[in-house]
Amino acid sequence: MLAVAWIAASICSVPQMLIFHVETHPNETWYYQCVSYNSFPSYGLELVYVIVSALLMYFLPFVVIIYSYASILLEIFRRTRNPIG
Repeated sequence: MLAVAWIAASICSVPQMLIFHVETHPNETWYYQCVSYNSFPSYGLELVYVIVSALLMYFLPFVVIIYSYASILLEIFRRTRNPIG
């Protein structure tokens, strides 16, 4: 299970590796920063990237966590209503 989590995280991070790049600050030439602007040919593609990233990195894990805790809570309620023995 842990290996699956690491593999999934690695796959989800591949787009960031391809999109982000290092540029110097326009006013401070000594200051470097990792940015993603000017990486997409159109605004529509950038919007798709942001939405898919938000879904994969926030909403999907959130739903999995909610489902897991709800399942645990439901099992606790079932066992307290019908104790074994």
